[in-house]
Amino acid sequence: PNTLATKSVLANVLQRQGKTGEAVKLHTDAAEAKRRSLGPEHPATLSTLHSLAHCLREQGEYEKSHKLAREALETGTRVAGAQHPNTLIAAATLASVLLKLGSVDEASSLSKKTLEAQRQQLGEDHPHALSTGIILTSCLQKQGLLEEAME
Repeated sequence: PNTLATKSVLANVLQRQGKTGEAVKLHTDAAEAKRRSLGPEHPATLSTLHSLAHCLREQGEYEKSHKLAREALETGTRVAGAQHPNTLIAAATLASVLLKLGSVDEASSLSKKTLEAQRQQLGEDHPHALSTGIILTSCLQKQGLLEEAME
């Protein structure tokens, strides 16, 4: 488990450095190993799936990212609940991928719901809530709801 955690941390560092190709490989290796050793519903496995989905989105691999983000959200909802902070992070990632895929209405609905829960749990100024707010604003702009987007 410590080796897997180290691999995930290194993948996150590489991702922040813009080395997404290397990060995807490490995240993929870590996700597969965590599924085998910890199980598919373990929080560490779900966190790695989310990180991999996020990294794939950055690479423009939207279909792969979508599949993993949806899996992380559905499993996180079933295991920890829809309002768990990690589940909400997975929801925001899925919303951002849906937006990239052109599923603007679904992305808007999901980001709106996620933002409400994050603001309630974490506060309006929390980085996760602010990030989800940016996703929602992008959705609203694409929907032509400029006044609502300005709020």
